[in-house]
Amino acid sequence: MPGIASLTLNDNSLCSGGSNPTDAPGPDCSDVVSVDAQDSTSWTGSMILEPTEAITSWTVDLTFDLPVTSIAASAADVSGSGATWKLSSKEWDGSLNPGDTLNLSFLVSFSHGFPNVISASFNGNNLCSGGDPAPTSGPTAGPTTTTSQPVTDCPYGIIVVYDDGSLAGCPNFEITNEWGEGYIAELNFAVDHETNGWVINLGFDKSFTELECFQGDATTTDNQNYKITNMEWDGELHTGDAFKIEMQANYGGGGKPDLISADLDGHPICGGSVPTTTTSSTTTTQAGPTTTTCAPPPTKPEESTTRPPAPDCAYRKWFNTTETKVTCGGLSKLTGPYAYGEVLCESMLFYEAERSGKLPADNRVPWRGDSALDDLVVGGYYDAGDFVKFGFPMASMTTMLAWGGVSFPDGYDVSGQTEWFTKTLKWSTDYFIAAHLGDTEFVGQIGDGDADHGSWGRPEDMTMNRPAFKITASSPGSELAAETAAALASSAIWYRCNGDEAYANQCLDHAKTLYAFADEHRGKYTDAIPAGDFYESWSGYNDELVWGAAWLAKATGDDSYLAKAEAYFEEFGLSDPQELSWDDKTAGVFLILYELTGDSKYKDKAEKFVDFFLDLEKTAKGLVWSSSSQWGSLRYAANYGHFALQAARLGIKESEGKAFAESQINYILGDTGRSYVVGWGVDPPTHCHHRAASCPDRPAVCDWNSGMNNPGPNGQVLHGALVGGPDHNDNYVDDRNQFQMTEVATDYNAGFQSCLAAMTANYVNMK
Repeated sequence: MPGIASLTLNDNSLCSGGSNPTDAPGPDCSDVVSVDAQDSTSWTGSMILEPTEAITSWTVDLTFDLPVTSIAASAADVSGSGATWKLSSKEWDGSLNPGDTLNLSFLVSFSHGFPNVISASFNGNNLCSGGDPAPTSGPTAGPTTTTSQPVTDCPYGIIVVYDDGSLAGCPNFEITNEWGEGYIAELNFAVDHETNGWVINLGFDKSFTELECFQGDATTTDNQNYKITNMEWDGELHTGDAFKIEMQANYGGGGKPDLISADLDGHPICGGSVPTTTTSSTTTTQAGPTTTTCAPPPTKPEESTTRPPAPDCAYRKWFNTTETKVTCGGLSKLTGPYAYGEVLCESMLFYEAERSGKLPADNRVPWRGDSALDDLVVGGYYDAGDFVKFGFPMASMTTMLAWGGVSFPDGYDVSGQTEWFTKTLKWSTDYFIAAHLGDTEFVGQIGDGDADHGSWGRPEDMTMNRPAFKITASSPGSELAAETAAALASSAIWYRCNGDEAYANQCLDHAKTLYAFADEHRGKYTDAIPAGDFYESWSGYNDELVWGAAWLAKATGDDSYLAKAEAYFEEFGLSDPQELSWDDKTAGVFLILYELTGDSKYKDKAEKFVDFFLDLEKTAKGLVWSSSSQWGSLRYAANYGHFALQAARLGIKESEGKAFAESQINYILGDTGRSYVVGWGVDPPTHCHHRAASCPDRPAVCDWNSGMNNPGPNGQVLHGALVGGPDHNDNYVDDRNQFQMTEVATDYNAGFQSCLAAMTANYVNMK
């Protein structure tokens, strides 16, 4: 494994080492560069950089004792090859002052021995020097080779065949992780020529449903032969470089595809041996004479299909690469005009401020304390600027958050927010499990909406009666039970992906029982619970019955749930939604069922919905406007954006959807000249409609006069809350009485936060 031998930042040495130190040696590099996690082909490292003078840009130079195939860093541009690498600040994000701290994390990939850092410098100043380099260990020798002129003009790639016609294959192609009908694999080889822009052609003996490459852009016309083109910033390769192409692939029932041909710029690379010539292609010989020739057309082109990505969380490029961040300020922008990862962190502070019950020791909202400890079921989230625990929107926002998490985990991982996101979900799912009193008994609301809205103060000071309302077999609520099942099932996927199998199974046990309750005892939940004046189920419960079954199918792999979801989809005739919201999940059903089945009928409906909101009217400054936008306009914009990004992930309207989502999120974050996120950005809201945030510091009394009717800004900053937003003319009045504009709610932030996770993931992975 290669280790870092030296490292510099802006030509200042950070470390150096070895038995022959420089005149002014730094500390050993192991004291400067921390190896935080490692496996057989990569390690994640970090280093703390503290400039002694103001700088506007920085560079860190690293030298390793063994060749490195690639380095990835979210906060830096990376260049280099072999044992020498440079990490440079992004052009917009290089300013540091004395006293500032830069926590630089990076991922080192290698193929021939663990590379150790043996020197490091920061802006040219030496930081460290390491011990004796490890003995040189070149690439493993491959079979004997013969040379011929490069083979070109092969539309389906290049293959090597024996004289008997059998395929030589690629012995340097290795599957490193496998599941169901998918795998992660890598192809290791030595570069035999100089290039500043490369193309790798890969040919397989069977077709895929999807293939993604981590080092380049993958394209195909037949799902069997792929062209991998270097990223625009990373096309330089040198003779003798050890290079690794990693890919994640999914295939259908036609069998596992094997790599049978591979070439780099027309030079065959199956075999992995170091070539003896740089002027012609290399033919690898394993068991007798071989011939390099063009690969045949795909086996069955007519059977090529487009299918969704591999299972959620099967591969997480940034898992455990970034330490958990307790505070949000200073998180890198990564790429793009706004610090999406920073706002992602802020959004979870909003959810912490909405917590009911006994707060944990790691509570990060200092003006919040324990509250509602005498509720029939303690915990859960207050809904908005009030203190009612409405179960239906709480379940809906939990499902939307979990969906964003399992689809875009890299956004949370690279921002250091994975642990906080798990806690955000768990505050909901713990409450749902506690509220599930029996197979057909579930507490769906605590608090009287009318009485609560007639009061103003802190939740910690509440003395009003807080009745609990349930659904039962005799007074059912199918929307509520099925949506809670979806919330528990989707969250279970996240917990399983993060190693908590036992808790995931507990959530699934409750999800299955709640779904059976919803399906076998059908009824409208507002007939049992007095939530109709606040969260009426306008779309009915059919969408939740399909949605809940689909999520259980996704979480459990049980085909009976998928069969039920598809049957109910046809029976209920779900189609033509106008929104994706706490009430209507129809559009979400399209994507989950397409992901699970690959059936084009679901894809077609998803495309139609994307076309619908892409064609909606926009305000003069670019905010999408629907018939529901009069109240909470930004909530609907963010939800459309969330759907667009989920659809893009499945290959549906990818470029249009990503551009749309980014335009709406950037509108929220500041493109109009102001931020609509409390406590963040330029000119953020200071008068959001929220009881607890409006209150002065304790022990001062908080009531209608000191809170709601106080003309000044809120006494507390409700960090990360997305306000309702502007009107049809882009006008926004920052006044608590204008609650259509200034109110906040947990469902407002759910789609918004999922967009932030997706955009952070897309940018850091350059998608």
